[in-house]
Amino acid sequence: METVIRKVIVGSDPKRGLAWVVGQSVGEGKITHIHQEDNGDILIFVLMGEEEYLWKRISKNTSFICENDLKF
Repeated sequence: METVIRKVIVGSDPKRGLAWVVGQSVGEGKITHIHQEDNGDILIFVLMGEEEYLWKRISKNTSFICENDLKF
């Protein structure tokens, strides 16, 4: 079963960390999806116009919290 990440917070304290959420506007784009690679890194993709780009890579060595999308 594939897990869909809805939100990622960088930092060990969720109240003070940087957060990115699927659907959030960033510049002239919008976050389309957040993916965790097999090596543990987090990738954040942004749609700008009709093209999707890798916007951020968060190293597995960085403290982060993932919130999964729960589909009922």
